[in-house]
Amino acid sequence: MGRRLDVTGLDDEDHLAVIGAAMQSMKSMAKGLGLRTPDWMGNATPQGISTPNEELDYLPLSRYDETNSLLVPVDIDDELIALPQRPFRGERMVLTAMYLVPATPPLDALFALTIAPAIYVGAVQVGATQGSMPGVAFGATAFGVRLSMPVAGQGTRIFVPFQWPGVAAGARLIVAGGIFGRSVR
Repeated sequence: MGRRLDVTGLDDEDHLAVIGAAMQSMKSMAKGLGLRTPDWMGNATPQGISTPNEELDYLPLSRYDETNSLLVPVDIDDELIALPQRPFRGERMVLTAMYLVPATPPLDALFALTIAPAIYVGAVQVGATQGSMPGVAFGATAFGVRLSMPVAGQGTRIFVPFQWPGVAAGARLIVAGGIFGRSVR
């Protein structure tokens, strides 16, 4: 029966720390015997998470798509959610928002969307403090927007609460996104 490895967070060298070191022991033992370790372990931490490089993976967020069927404008307060199927550490979030009013062209609505109070990985808040963050900071054309998100273990709920003011009667709001980062391969 194999050892169970649990992700516990980051160590001093900004790598993932775990309880157990089965993979590190395997690397050391193979090196001592003059054996070659498998290619998939070449650029991995003891837990199997890739060390920083430009080989990113992606994690899609859920999609919000609602039409205001009421006769009055409605403020939206909802969230986008992701549940990774393997350990994942996010680095770059990309959001889109589209506002559709009958008989008018679609409008890019990311300018009016705010992330509030914060982005969360499980119960851990991403960011230095809580507060409203403009959605355009995470637009597809935003430059240099990298985050150091905590590691999300398998099934950890990642959620991005958002607000959008005054969806008009009969209008439709679509919000979607994803997170680029590193995961077990």
